[in-house]
Amino acid sequence: MVVFHASQKGYIFWTGINDLINRGKKKSRRFSSVRCPTRDNLTCDPMEITNIFNKHFPSVGHKLASNLLPSCRHFSEYLSGNYEELFFFDPVTPTEIEREILSIPLNKAHGLYSCPYRINILRPARHILSIPLAKLTNLSVTSGEYPSKLKHAKVIPVFKDDDGTDPTNYRSISLLTTIVSLRK
Repeated sequence: MVVFHASQKGYIFWTGINDLINRGKKKSRRFSSVRCPTRDNLTCDPMEITNIFNKHFPSVGHKLASNLLPSCRHFSEYLSGNYEELFFFDPVTPTEIEREILSIPLNKAHGLYSCPYRINILRPARHILSIPLAKLTNLSVTSGEYPSKLKHAKVIPVFKDDDGTDPTNYRSISLLTTIVSLRK
């Protein structure tokens, strides 16, 4: 059980309120303009900047894969026998879910469907939530289906170096929903 002193409760309350209204946050580097790769000119339109990053980030993996040697082999070539029968899954227990909830760092960033102070909600309710979460996790693995809402991420472009108008000088950080990001 989590016990807060009166001064801590007030601090947590006002921190939550300020977070919800975006007050007191450090200003991160905002892109004032980004070069459009197809037209090679700068744009300041936030919607167009979003679309440029939206096209750039998914293409990075394909570009890197095309640089690999053609001799790269499929993982199944390294396994002998019927590898489908070698995989097994021990069902997740509510105790394991509780342990994972307790291991979430307090300062972890939140994704699309997460509450900024979800840890303060999840930790005290872990005994109740761990049972359905364990059932959902086990059902997801045995059925081979994953909830589509949990496949979404909040993607943040992070500037690396050099020219700030070039979208290739940014890397993406994906913030996942709390339930997905239980593993560190």
